[in-house]
Amino acid sequence: MSKRKQQQIEEVIEETSNKHQKTEQVSEETYEFYLKQKKWEVTKNAKENAFNIAFPDKDECLEFMKNLLRYYEAITSEFNEIETIIPLDRKHEYYVKMQTWKKEKLNWALNDVDKDVSNLEKLIKKLEKEKKLY
Repeated sequence: MSKRKQQQIEEVIEETSNKHQKTEQVSEETYEFYLKQKKWEVTKNAKENAFNIAFPDKDECLEFMKNLLRYYEAITSEFNEIETIIPLDRKHEYYVKMQTWKKEKLNWALNDVDKDVSNLEKLIKKLEKEKKLY
């Protein structure tokens, strides 16, 4: 077995051991916290924590968030542009198919981005408020 392969195996073993140790140190309250969360709360909290991990510097984080917000707004604009091609005339041959597509796919995608925009705007306000305190 090569040294590299042996090193990879040792890293996996160490990582697994660390995970087991960490599991033993988790409190009941932590487990209960996660068990009570709804799906959207799990996602929201993970995204918030990811900002802190990726950008420990608050200024960098804020700049990234603002750029990400512009990106989300561009996605929303793109979805709104797509929506303009959906026929409004019930006699149009694609009316039913496109209305169904809108209901099943486009509205879901728009809703998803709207939630991201709303959550990100709240995080930006929170971070700006924290910056003013320091």
